[in-house]
Amino acid sequence: MRNDGKNCEIEQLRAISICLVLVAHVIMLSPFIYERVVPLFQYASFGVGVDLFFCISGYVVAKSYCDYFDRYRTRAQFWPATRAFWLRRAYRLLPSAWLWVVIGLVCAIFFNRTGVFMDVEQNLKSALAIFSLTANIAHMYGWLAPNNVYWSLSLEEQFYLLLPLFLLLITGRRARIMALLLVIAVQFSLARNPFGDLTAQYLASFRIDGFAWGILVFMLSRSAWYLRLEPRFLLRKPLALAATLLLLYLLVAVPAQLFAWSISMGLLAMIAAALVWLASYGKGYLFGYQGLTEPMQWLGARSYGIYLIHLPVFKFTHEAATRYLQASGQAYSLAVVPFLLLFAGVLIVLLAELNFRYVEEPLRRLGSERAKRKLAALEASDNAENGPFVRPCHDGQRTAS
Repeated sequence: MRNDGKNCEIEQLRAISICLVLVAHVIMLSPFIYERVVPLFQYASFGVGVDLFFCISGYVVAKSYCDYFDRYRTRAQFWPATRAFWLRRAYRLLPSAWLWVVIGLVCAIFFNRTGVFMDVEQNLKSALAIFSLTANIAHMYGWLAPNNVYWSLSLEEQFYLLLPLFLLLITGRRARIMALLLVIAVQFSLARNPFGDLTAQYLASFRIDGFAWGILVFMLSRSAWYLRLEPRFLLRKPLALAATLLLLYLLVAVPAQLFAWSISMGLLAMIAAALVWLASYGKGYLFGYQGLTEPMQWLGARSYGIYLIHLPVFKFTHEAATRYLQASGQAYSLAVVPFLLLFAGVLIVLLAELNFRYVEEPLRRLGSERAKRKLAALEASDNAENGPFVRPCHDGQRTAS
């Protein structure tokens, strides 16, 4: 746990998630990479990084906002608080997401000799789906390419839209736990295959048990059972490392090797929840060793930008390499792959840092400030009528108004 209260191990999980996604998509960089990596997919599914992201989001948002919504609901000011929450989320997610959609469109117009960015019409159809927050639906019908990764972002946006309604309609702790367990139980045995028939694709595109597990981990942290279940034996670093590596192996292996089992997606969400539970303590139960802390903190903090950026970079790298090789009369061969990986890696790191510094963070702060001003005006109005009250902060702590 850092001095600013941020849980370093949650950031490490974000770093793991984005690394898994990068491995899953690196096959798009070169056919030579595709030939060598795809056979591994029968043993390990690296796309599960998005499911780990879902569980992390459920935990982090519940921890930050459950008390926030409950306190404003008790003062009959739920909807103004909800609009402030949505404002924060919009400033946090949409500017970066839309920026890289537009950049992809520009590349499709001006830097697309190989056709890797697809045509302008397809880019516009994809952009429309993304701007309307329906990318996960468009993905099933082939409308989302070339921005396929946005399907998961769309599901996360829909989760942020519906979470306040869940907290408004179901108010008791026990009732919320039962509702979340019901959501998990209903989905657990369903065949959610993103490559199956349309019904299976719909179920996969709207899988929300990862979010539900994340919220449950937060609710567990508010109970006496949280301390009773604390895995203190993992303070022994070798045991912590072994436990984490085992869970990560299961995370990638279960959906790949048990692909034919309808419960594989449900098991995947449970494994992700176990990792988030270990990380939630912030005491070193995840990995146990701190040698990679700084690089993983960097990756975790910039994981959102990397998620948006990596596919455009892979396509840009492919286009640039093809043009260079053609201009220099060289053949496209396996020897080019290390240079492709190096160039794409450096470009992703550079662009992710620029996006974080000049887009994500400034606009996140702006959204936070605007939301705080709206809530301050709301509280001032309420104080004038009813007297001062305890003001909820976005992290669920209490400060005097």
